[in-house]
Amino acid sequence: MKTRTLTGVATAALGAVVVAGAGPALAQTTLTQGSAITAPAGACSLTIVDEATAYTAAHCGAGQWQIGSTVRDVDGAAIGTVSALPGDSGVDAVRVALADDVDVVGDWSTRPASSVGVGETVYTHGSSVPLGAPNTVSHTQTFEAATVCDDAYADQVALDTASTHAGDSGGAVYDAQQRVVGVISGIAPVTFDAEGNVVGCDAQAMSSIMVPVESLDALDASAAPAAETAETAPAIAHVAGPVADEDLPTGGEPAVDESELTEFTPAEEEAIAAELKARAEAAAEEEAAEAAPAAEAPAAEAAAPGVTDVVAAPAEGVAYGTRVVAQTDQGGFASVTVTAYDADGTVLGQDGLDLTGEYRAWLPVPAEVPAGGSVVVTVVDAAGAATDATVTLDGQLVG
Repeated sequence: MKTRTLTGVATAALGAVVVAGAGPALAQTTLTQGSAITAPAGACSLTIVDEATAYTAAHCGAGQWQIGSTVRDVDGAAIGTVSALPGDSGVDAVRVALADDVDVVGDWSTRPASSVGVGETVYTHGSSVPLGAPNTVSHTQTFEAATVCDDAYADQVALDTASTHAGDSGGAVYDAQQRVVGVISGIAPVTFDAEGNVVGCDAQAMSSIMVPVESLDALDASAAPAAETAETAPAIAHVAGPVADEDLPTGGEPAVDESELTEFTPAEEEAIAAELKARAEAAAEEEAAEAAPAAEAPAAEAAAPGVTDVVAAPAEGVAYGTRVVAQTDQGGFASVTVTAYDADGTVLGQDGLDLTGEYRAWLPVPAEVPAGGSVVVTVVDAAGAATDATVTLDGQLVG
């Protein structure tokens, strides 16, 4: 049975909830607004709109999600399935039908983004901001990021500042009454004209961008269900199911009379046990030897010609939000990922785009890179072929 944990005391402006009183045992998985999920593209977040429905960013699926694909929380527990995809809409969102055993914390609903007033506070709530971060929306007109910013998606609204970080994609934007107005898509340096229309992507400051609630109606739930895989359908060898009488070793005949069974002495039983143990150990060693080449496969795949890393390491470091542009004259990209490192090689932030063969894409540097640090841009060719990609950092060619 699907349950919803209502608030005993709730500070909606912060997205915080305190559950009052003792109740029935918790469901298998508890979800709060902005919960972290594990997605094909990496760490992302969840937008909850009611006890049965959630959304996340389509780019988190890295092109792998289909109708019926399992969605998992940060611990790997199944929390629901994909029930609608962008289809031809270009909207950066997918709908998730939450599992019956999921416990949703809070009472959430939706509100049209177009009804948000100028200067009205809204809150961005992804996994990096457990209590929500305040922001405002001065311009509620949607814009085509694919046209204005050379991005891959349509129907987005820009907030006034950047209050989201890596891992927040798919998280919620909501008002003080816990009404969701949008799904976090990323950040962009958008510029506006006097009428509030987004006219470019060359501002000095970054803004968080979201898919407005109104655009979620464009998602397509009509695609064929995803085929079962080992992830959702365990191998027969791992399933203990019922066995028909005729399939038993006795072929359905009465069991052998116990008087006909051979009796073993304690010494014989010990010898048999030792032999069985030796056989099991030998089988385990053989299985491990067979698995060794498979374990090396990812490394071989990483070296495929379709994957290229371009490294930029300016002596003075790189400012957060600096624009990275990747472009190719042959074919297109499957994905572009930007990773920021400090001088010791520690990852400071990462952001990426799942693409469908676009020849040009841009992303901001996801963190402040100090002197001695570096930015690594990973481009994946859509056809798996060697790429001629050129990468610029703040307009300067790198690599």
